[in-house]
Amino acid sequence: MALDMGGSNVRATSYELKGNGVLEVVKEVKHSIPTEYMSGTAEQVFGFLADCIVEAHPEPGTKLGFTFSFPSEQTAINRSKLVIWTKGFSASGCVGVDSVELLEKALAARNCPVKVTAICNDTVGTLISRSYSDPNTAVGIILGTGCNAAYMENMSRVTKSSRKSATGRVIINMECGATGDNHPSILPLLPFDVTLDPLTPNVTHQRLEKMMSGFYLGELTRMWAVELWGQKKLFVGHPGNCPFFTTFLSFDSKYCSILLGDASPSLEEVGRILTQFGIPDTSLEDRQCVQRIVHAIVRRSARLMASFVHAIFTHMGDEYKGRTVGVDGSVYKYMPFYQGWVNEALEELGRKDIEIGLADDGSSIGAALIAFDVE
Repeated sequence: MALDMGGSNVRATSYELKGNGVLEVVKEVKHSIPTEYMSGTAEQVFGFLADCIVEAHPEPGTKLGFTFSFPSEQTAINRSKLVIWTKGFSASGCVGVDSVELLEKALAARNCPVKVTAICNDTVGTLISRSYSDPNTAVGIILGTGCNAAYMENMSRVTKSSRKSATGRVIINMECGATGDNHPSILPLLPFDVTLDPLTPNVTHQRLEKMMSGFYLGELTRMWAVELWGQKKLFVGHPGNCPFFTTFLSFDSKYCSILLGDASPSLEEVGRILTQFGIPDTSLEDRQCVQRIVHAIVRRSARLMASFVHAIFTHMGDEYKGRTVGVDGSVYKYMPFYQGWVNEALEELGRKDIEIGLADDGSSIGAALIAFDVE
């Protein structure tokens, strides 16, 4: 069984492993964590997670793999302390505390007969999941609410650890969404990136993630459009008296997908979405401008993804040339043109040798596979 907390969405899933890279979903429960819990307490967050598991009706003695997709310090296969909240979370009583212990406490309070045998990051789960069907996989990437990557590393190069590995290799969770935290100048920051950061719960952290993940693409679009409105270059004559102009995170990234995918001559869907947000009667020029903004923001995200894929393979060296990347996450899977833009950028970087494949539900499946393998 797996519990997948990749962000605000939670899934509790029971699987039956069939072998030969095949598995079957037996039971699945999906819920979104209430916004007030995200900034609430550990008891609220982990109690909610435990309730999802209970709802899935696990059998006594069920092994659970817990995908917890936040920066953590892992000390054992089932022990991991949260280092910092990301993705809009700020719940108290969690940072510096073992996430498995918090979940076990909540499960015990509900008399739930589940044993948490493993905890992993969603990128690690994605790598493991893709490896189950494609043993050539060496990198796992998540690009949804947040962004991160994990890759196979030779133990001889991990100088911070004295641990041994039977295979001579270890999976490294990169937390690459934090790229640029100490040196922002290495990132191609726009004025909107600089404006956005102080408004987030984790100021000066996860700078790359804020440039390219699903949690922020909509807000970056909104900020750019509002700036053009202030310069009287967009929505001219609108009084700016609706949440689109005034409220942080009021424009969800799911609308970017709709705006980007509108191929109608008059951009009818773009107009419909803008009307929904209190901006009716837009001109075709306004709608084209908004679509170009989304195009620029999302294409930048895709090219940044290609850049860190290229960097990972450059670091791994020729030994891993031709290996596969497994990717999961709503932005990569569902955003129009995204996959093509990633491949386009990789070709520009001279990396035609890198094959990228989807790892559907990878973070959940990978956690279940790890949990199953733990004695």
